Amino acid sequence: MALVMHGMNKDNLRHMVYGGVTMPNMDLYLKGDKKGAYDKTKLAKGVTSAKIQAMEDAMSPEEKKVLHAFKKLFHEYTGSVINETSMELYGFKKSK
Repeated sequence: MALVMHGMNKDNLRHMVYGGVTMPNMDLYLKGDKKGAYDKTKLAKGVTSAKIQAMEDAMSPEEKKVLHAFKKLFHEYTGSVINETSMELYGFKKSK
């Protein structure tokens, strides 16, 4: 689900397509060894828009509900809050 969410953001998608996706060792990460987890990362290459879309298409109806709830939270609500703050601080919108 995280990759699909990242794929909804054009900048994140560009990074995944051209640079790949770094994934920590989850066994170490979940045990609290974040440094060790990132020392033993795997780089997934070959990410494409079509593969991201295929992941979304393969989601169950329940997963799609969660995905759209996260999208609404992160892409709509949080973006507007970030823009409200950045307008006050910097005079321009930082969130797209």
